[in-house]
Amino acid sequence: MNMKLMKWMTRGMEYKIDEHTLNFEWSSSGSIDPWSGAYAREIGVTQWGTSDIGNFVLVDGDGVYRLRSSLVRFNDFWEKSDKTWETALKWVEGNKERYFGSLKEMKKNLDERKKKQDEYNAMTPEEKELYLKEWRARRDENIRKWNEEHKK
Repeated sequence: MNMKLMKWMTRGMEYKIDEHTLNFEWSSSGSIDPWSGAYAREIGVTQWGTSDIGNFVLVDGDGVYRLRSSLVRFNDFWEKSDKTWETALKWVEGNKERYFGSLKEMKKNLDERKKKQDEYNAMTPEEKELYLKEWRARRDENIRKWNEEHKK
C-alpha cells in the first residue's frame, strides 16, 4: 500500500485554506465521528455504534460530515482544483453522505450525559430503583401516546 495513503489512514489529514480548515479522519464506526468519539472516551461516556468504517471531515473545527468519498478522492480533486475555500466546500457538499452536526453541540450533549451518568452512579440502590420505576412509567406513557397518535 502507498505509504502516503497509510499515513492518511492512520492519522488523517488537515488542509488549511486561507483562514479555514478541513480535517479528514476515518472512524471504525460509521455512526460515531472520530472527534466526538474521542471526547466521549476522554470523559468516560459509553457510546454504541455501527461496525462499518466511515470517512469524515471536520470543517473549521465544528461542522462534522460523514462522506461518501475518501480523503484520497479529495486529495486527487484538490491537486487539480483552483484551491479556494469555496471549491473545497463544494466538494464537501457534493460528497457528503450526511451532516452530523456541530461538534460543540455534540460535546455539550456528551457533557450532559456524563453529568446524568454521574448523578445516577451516586444514587443509593433504593434511589436507583425509584428512578428506574419512574423512568419506565414515563417511557410506557410516551409509547402509549405515540401508539394513539399513529393508529390507522
